[in-house]
Amino acid sequence: MGLAANLHTTTEVLARLAEDILPVRRRAASNPNMNPPVLADLTRDADAQVRQAVARNISTPPQALGKLALDTVEVVKVAVAGNPGTPQGALTVLATDTSFVARQKVAGNGNTPKLMLLQLAADSMAVVRRAVSVNTNTPKKALEKLSYDPDQDISRMARGRLAKILRKEIEEDLER
Repeated sequence: MGLAANLHTTTEVLARLAEDILPVRRRAASNPNMNPPVLADLTRDADAQVRQAVARNISTPPQALGKLALDTVEVVKVAVAGNPGTPQGALTVLATDTSFVARQKVAGNGNTPKLMLLQLAADSMAVVRRAVSVNTNTPKKALEKLSYDPDQDISRMARGRLAKILRKEIEEDLER
């Protein structure tokens, strides 16, 4: 198993390990040096933990992440939602998932479209709204909405972020 997790293992060896016994496949699927086509093949693995490792892997191709966003297993979808390489289309799908943990990860993902962040700012779960409030890509309109959130921590965070945006806008106006 050590070879599967080793960052110096060649892609050829990792490809062979991806066909090994379950614990080895899981480790190999999480190795960032794994060949992207092999990762794409592993999206069809019967084991959810292998698919979860593929979903977390930063080397997984966007199309494979899009496929995994439709997985029926929550931990796989949560891993996709947290991957910085997940395409916007997959994040849009996951933004309406029944799993609040998946929505929370989408809300914190830097690739999430601004329109989805605006939608998630009205989520019923405070942990999702909190993730929106700290996402550096959250649009001003969503922060304005969150500044009136019933959760004081969320409203405080949104107001602080909004104040910085407004200060910057005022400084830019003064420079003109």
